[in-house]
Amino acid sequence: MEISLENDWQAWESWNSVHGTVFQSASFAETVKNSGMGVELVVAREGGSIVGGCFVFLPFPRFPLRFFGEYRIVNGPILVDYDEAYLFPILSFIEKRARIIGAMTLPIKFPQPDLDFTLEKKGYTVPRHAPSYSFIIDLTKSEKLLWEGLDKKTRTAIRKSQKNSVTIRQAHASEMRTVYSLYMQRAKAKKNWIPYPSSFFQASMGTRENNATLFVAEYQGKLIAEAMFLHYNKTIFYFNNGSLPAYWNLCANSQLVWEGMLLGKKLGCKNMDLYGTTDGRNKDDLNYSLYQFKASFGGTLVHTNTFASQCLAPIRKKVWDILVPIVLPFYKVWSESCSGGGFDEYTTR
Repeated sequence: MEISLENDWQAWESWNSVHGTVFQSASFAETVKNSGMGVELVVAREGGSIVGGCFVFLPFPRFPLRFFGEYRIVNGPILVDYDEAYLFPILSFIEKRARIIGAMTLPIKFPQPDLDFTLEKKGYTVPRHAPSYSFIIDLTKSEKLLWEGLDKKTRTAIRKSQKNSVTIRQAHASEMRTVYSLYMQRAKAKKNWIPYPSSFFQASMGTRENNATLFVAEYQGKLIAEAMFLHYNKTIFYFNNGSLPAYWNLCANSQLVWEGMLLGKKLGCKNMDLYGTTDGRNKDDLNYSLYQFKASFGGTLVHTNTFASQCLAPIRKKVWDILVPIVLPFYKVWSESCSGGGFDEYTTR
């Protein structure tokens, strides 16, 4: 098996469209690149044919943040076989490349469950309570059956949102700053969560093959919530969401997911992936409310991923762990202000 960095995105897209998801597609890579992050394509071949690979992105490609940078993989690497004979060589190549560019850590979200012991044998740390599950909704059902499959409280919440004249529509390009401010409401509530830059939202609307639909919820001339849906290979993903806490009582978030389900049917998708939750066994988990919210839409809980990471620069990582709680809140405020967003721009009139 030969593994190398390549730039033939057309060949990769042809292979990924059969074996992978939107998160390893050429269009998603283009969005990441156009938002200012670094991108590299790793491809494994046997006899000239692709048998695996992934695209890797660097959230902080420039100095000085690159000193604390990651070599991050989302829903990859994708392989025809996750046997060690295929998995270990491509991981060794990725690890070597991460060290060459000076990455501090190598976080990977594998598109395969139950790789825990295999990855630990390779020297990776595997968290036991990561959001490695997803609720998968069968969109081949009729709209009537989908509605009946919702939790009774969720149906009531959607009716409440509609009764209060909350309007769900696609966001306009001129509203991206406001949308980003909505997204940052959630990001600022997550203690150690590094948000996507505002440029990502702009770029997601401008790729050649646009696999993203950005919905907003509007109430009395104000944008009160947003949700981004990614669609690819007959699956629609509930990718991100943000909303104003002061308007949570209007239940716009429930209506946004419902409209995402209807969008998926309209696009001919067979499934909706609510993308990322725990297994729901620990009710004391900080994300248990998110599990309950996603469970209420009638999907099937599926173990979809394995999270793992490797620390490549322990000293820098220790410094980073000390700095993150201090610096990250300021970074989030700065990121939102640079986008031009803010509460004074939430009106659409």
